[in-house]
This record gives sequence, structure tokens and C-alpha cells, in this order.
Amino acid sequence: MFKKKLLMGVLCITMAAVAFGCGSKKNKDEKSQTEDQTSDESAASKIKYNVDDYVKLGDYKGIEVAKEEAKVTDEDLNTAIKNILQSYPETVKTDKQVVEKDDTVNIDYEGLLDGKAFDNGTQKGANLKIGSGTFIEGFEEQLIGAKVGEDKSIKVTFPKEYGNKDLAGKEVVFNVKINYIGEEKIPELTKEFIKTYTNKDMTIDEFKEQLKSELLEQKKTTIQTNRIDAVKTKVLENSKVKEFPKGLLEAKISDIKKQVTEQAKSQGMELEKFLTQNYAGLTLEDFNKQVKTSVEDRLNLLLITEAITKKEGLELTDKEYKEQVEKYANQMQSTVDVFEKQYGKDSIKEEFQLQKTWNFVSEKAVEK
Repeated sequence: MFKKKLLMGVLCITMAAVAFGCGSKKNKDEKSQTEDQTSDESAASKIKYNVDDYVKLGDYKGIEVAKEEAKVTDEDLNTAIKNILQSYPETVKTDKQVVEKDDTVNIDYEGLLDGKAFDNGTQKGANLKIGSGTFIEGFEEQLIGAKVGEDKSIKVTFPKEYGNKDLAGKEVVFNVKINYIGEEKIPELTKEFIKTYTNKDMTIDEFKEQLKSELLEQKKTTIQTNRIDAVKTKVLENSKVKEFPKGLLEAKISDIKKQVTEQAKSQGMELEKFLTQNYAGLTLEDFNKQVKTSVEDRLNLLLITEAITKKEGLELTDKEYKEQVEKYANQMQSTVDVFEKQYGKDSIKEEFQLQKTWNFVSEKAVEK
């Protein structure tokens, strides 16, 4: 509840539709905000042109790529298991009595605003590593020096931009009890751990086989991604965009700025303040430069892709779009309507078209 807000890269936001993984599951408030947005046609989609007038295509079939084999070694499997176990450390009680930085403490706490407990502000038996920055700023530091069994009152102030408007910018008091100081221990791979991790009853061997299968699929996906990237790089080098269609660059930049401005507005902030507070002091000037550079690179890719699409008759069909958008919406635990309004239907179609065309080019590549 009191974790510091994690920051995504600003270009992940501005080009959100490029890779939908930048999105996340929406809570109720976020969903209603998204549903209130309009899904107007983007400015860029209104600009009409003949792509053949702007692109000189080079070779895009028979591109040579390195041959890669998907396989999972024992070392790969052991590393994956080790990473899983390290992600679920057990906190073991120690005899230590005074809290120091980097200690893991087990605490009960109750948060009070104007003397009254507020929602989601109370928990018993919470494990907290001092100095991790997990809780609101100032909370962890004030526990240093506290003793096991001691009751301690801590005053902290929520950030002005905090998501809960009832708490944003407010000073609150947390009554905290130190239950014990623990140390993190990496668990063993047991049937009990596997049940907790997978919510399934399986033997250690069965778990390893399942994990190995998952790792193999990940390797295949990585190889395919690397293959497409390699092919794409060579095709972009072989081809040339003579110039951008009139007004297209400016329209794309406008669409992105509009998207980020709307996000700032949803948090009750002007764009400049939103960037400064959320992106380590990023100025509006630097933001504008980054957006322009990204859009220029993006347009270069889009126009060359469009030229290949037109030449090969690879235009995305309505059926393909429907199947893809339903799949992505389900993966993000959303609805198609909310998903389209979140990213913009034009941007989603653009991304699906990129996938279809470059999968085709990748299939025509030659392994050496």
C-alpha cells in the first residue's frame, strides 16, 4: 500500500502502443478514467499519401541471419530455480534486539489521520527491510534504533501526488510495534515450496520438467525476437525513406504529446510538473527532444514497413485485428473497449501490422 511509485521510462509511455507490455492491470479508478476518454481518430491517421512516393525499398527477402537453436541446459534450469527461490526469501527470527539499517523487521502498524484509522493503513506481522524504500519516505528511517517489543509512534507526510487523494499531502501517524528482527534465508526447493509457488501439487521432478518447458518456450520467443530484429536492421539499412509525407511527423508528435498530457491531467497536473515529478526532473524541453527523435525513428520504420506491406499484399484484415485485440485485452485482464481506449485503436492496428509484416520478412530470411 505504501510503496513508492515506480517510474516507467517516459518513452515507454509515449510509445505505449508499440509494445503493450508497458501497460498494466487497471484498478477501478483508473478503469473509469480510461472509459471516460474518447477514442477519436489520431491526427496522423488523417494524413493521406502514397507510400511509394516516399520510400525506396531495398532487398527484404532472403536476408541472411545466424542460425540459433533453442535448448535448455542444466545450468539454465538451475539458475532459474535459484532465481525463483531467491525471490521468495523466508524471514527467520533472530535474537537481535535493536533495529539497524538493512535489518528485516517484523512489525504491526496502524495508520491514523487526525486520530482516526484510515483504510488499508493497518497490518499485523508485516516484514520490512529497513532502507529498502518500500514504505512512505521517512517511515523506515524512524525505526532505526527501536527495540524489539517497543511501541513507537512515527509521523510522516504523504507525497502531494500520492494516488489516494484523501491522504495526498497529509501528515499521518503510524503506531508501530517491533515484533522481532529477522534475517532473510533462501528456502529449499521442496514440495511445500512448489505448492506455494505454483498452487499445484507436484513432485520436484514434475516441477523441473514444467519449468524446463517454460524456459524452452522463452528461448524460442527470444530467438524469434532476435531474428526479427536482425532482419529489420538489415532491411532498414537496405532501404531509404526519401522524406516524410507533409505534416506526418508533426501529427505523430502531436498525438504522443496529447497522450502524455492526458495522463498528466488524469493525475491533476500540468505536463511540465508531471514530467518533473515523475521522471527525475525531466524538463519539457528534453521531453520534446526525446519525443521528436523517437518519432523520427519510428516513422522511418513505419514507412518502410508500409511499403513492404503494400508490395506483398499483407494488409491486416478485420478478422486478424479482432483476434489479436481480444488476445491482448485478455492478457491484460481488460476488455477490448477499455484496451482500445487506453492505447488508441489506430496505434493498436499499427502495432499489429508491424508484427504481421515483419513476421513475413523473418520467414523469408535465410539461416546461415
